[in-house]
Amino acid sequence: MKSKANDTQAKAVFPPPPASTLGYKKTGMLGATGIHLKVLAPTTYYEGYDLSWLEESINSGLAKFLTQGERRFKFEMDFKFESLSRSPVTWKAQA
Repeated sequence: MKSKANDTQAKAVFPPPPASTLGYKKTGMLGATGIHLKVLAPTTYYEGYDLSWLEESINSGLAKFLTQGERRFKFEMDFKFESLSRSPVTWKAQA
């Protein structure tokens, strides 16, 4: 017996609707001049690991992606691993 999930197919909305239909002016990346991709974790998460090689490799790949090929982007993008200066706060529900 087939399940109901098998009878229907999920449809993704790609590409997303044009920015103008959402009320935005027509600008690349909504006018962004830079995008900073960051992984934020507690300092202890990174202990014992040197991820500088990975960070450098990702940044190198991003630079090539943004400047090569038919589509050249007019903004900068970078990647960085960052540490929280202290552990995040854990909230407990009050009874």
